[in-house]
Amino acid sequence: MPRPKLISDDEVLDATRRVIRKRGPVQFTLADVAAEVGLARATLIQRFENRAELFRRVMTRGAERLETELANMPGGAGAQEVWRFLKTLVSVLESERINEYLLTVVEEMSDPYLAGLARHRVLLIRQAIAARLPEITHGREEIARHLQAVLQGASMQWAVERDGELSFFVAERIRTALSLIFPKEIFKHQDSARGKRSKGVKQ
Repeated sequence: MPRPKLISDDEVLDATRRVIRKRGPVQFTLADVAAEVGLARATLIQRFENRAELFRRVMTRGAERLETELANMPGGAGAQEVWRFLKTLVSVLESERINEYLLTVVEEMSDPYLAGLARHRVLLIRQAIAARLPEITHGREEIARHLQAVLQGASMQWAVERDGELSFFVAERIRTALSLIFPKEIFKHQDSARGKRSKGVKQ
């Protein structure tokens, strides 16, 4: 009869996320995770096979949770609702984690399984943006794609320029894009101080 797991797989995945935040998605090792969670490295291998599979499990769980998390963010249709949603979405971006974000993309592009998860996440976010656009908006899918491109591109731009706080920088780029798409609307950014962080829903 197998011995019961004193530490669940979810707890191991939580510990792995903490290690990735400290070490990065490329540098972290099974030994790092074993030390963080209090298990033998051999036990992790028995349960997750190897480091790559453990990372895939972490990313899979994140993708599975994303749909619910997006649904719990500001909803409704309208230009201001899109702005509320996108502000909430980017509010959790942290400047000090930019290298982790970029290296995660590299890992995703080098692993077909992770690349599939990334495409799924992109589609879910795009659909969530489109669902919040005003119903009379023409080309909702294309506008949603454009706004998503602004979001992702602004993160890359910040990685080079390092101008202020990441979440604020990205939100400002989105605000400009929305002002051009909906010129009759005024989109206010409550965090007027450059670099001030706002609290939102974790992705």
